[in-house]
Amino acid sequence: MTMRGAMPFLALVCACIAAGACSEPSAQDTFIRSDRTESGVYGFSIDLCDTLSCYDLYFYSSVAGTVPMENVRLDIEWVSPSGERASESVYFREISVDGSRELYRSAVVPEIAGTWRLEVRPDVGEASLTGLGLICIRKNGTRQT
Repeated sequence: MTMRGAMPFLALVCACIAAGACSEPSAQDTFIRSDRTESGVYGFSIDLCDTLSCYDLYFYSSVAGTVPMENVRLDIEWVSPSGERASESVYFREISVDGSRELYRSAVVPEIAGTWRLEVRPDVGEASLTGLGLICIRKNGTRQT
């Protein structure tokens, strides 16, 4: 292949690499320190713009002390892009000093595409967390109907 013939090929390869580099990330990760909450409520905004995909959501945290916490209730309020609200309570099995991650919801398919808000209030009593994090992983083309 001559140098002149290789130039269009190299341009095509570079264009493909650039297109892949500009793709939307498949995971979102937000951590909020305990001292940055609003009256003990952790507010997360997550982008659920693809209703043809599903999403896995994980919470993670660690204890700001030396004793792990077990069965920590998380009171969660979902706020849709249109402002509708739904709430539930779930339990974080154990939050260790070294940090713990736990699956919250698997294969979530948003009813409405857009930016959703999760407002989470952990019931930790007198104990304290270093903060609370949310990981949202998009799984392309894996929606189950």
